[in-house]
Amino acid sequence: LVFGGLAGLCLLLVVADMANGRLDSKTIAGLGVLAAMAAILRTVTLPAGANLFWTLVIVGGWALGPRLGFLLGALALVISAFITGGIGPWMPFQAFAAGWVGLASGLGGCVSRRFQLPFRLEVTSLAAIGALAAIFYGIVINLWSWPFFIGGPDISYQPGLGTLEALRRYANYYLVTSFGWDLVGSICNALALGI
Repeated sequence: LVFGGLAGLCLLLVVADMANGRLDSKTIAGLGVLAAMAAILRTVTLPAGANLFWTLVIVGGWALGPRLGFLLGALALVISAFITGGIGPWMPFQAFAAGWVGLASGLGGCVSRRFQLPFRLEVTSLAAIGALAAIFYGIVINLWSWPFFIGGPDISYQPGLGTLEALRRYANYYLVTSFGWDLVGSICNALALGI
């Protein structure tokens, strides 16, 4: 259901942009090519499971803007899930998180163009977005599994917890399960985008 909702949302954004004249067939074709290229880059593995997927999503979002950045991130992740066989209950979380990364990068690009940032500051901004994207992505996609995890009282989800206690437990869960991997991905993203 969530996957169907995500696909419908992406289609709605494309149709709305086409109706407003902001999107034409060339842009849609370019978006498809970028999404396919990013999906292929996800198969190239770097140390600790990092990959170059985010490089293209972030640079593409920066250049295309927030709407197309969201579509690029979500579409690229869905295509890569089919390529890598990573289809499961986690995929909608991954697609939304990848879309948000593309959207955030697009907003950064809008700010850069608005204030006419110097080139070096733009590159530094892209590297910072790449570093934060890996951490943000890890935080979001761990949400799908946390309620089902059974462990110690400091990291397990429990219905009825207060907001602060739930956030504290989730922070502990994230630190124990994937922060190390996401940190390596964060460094790889920053290096790939900053060079």
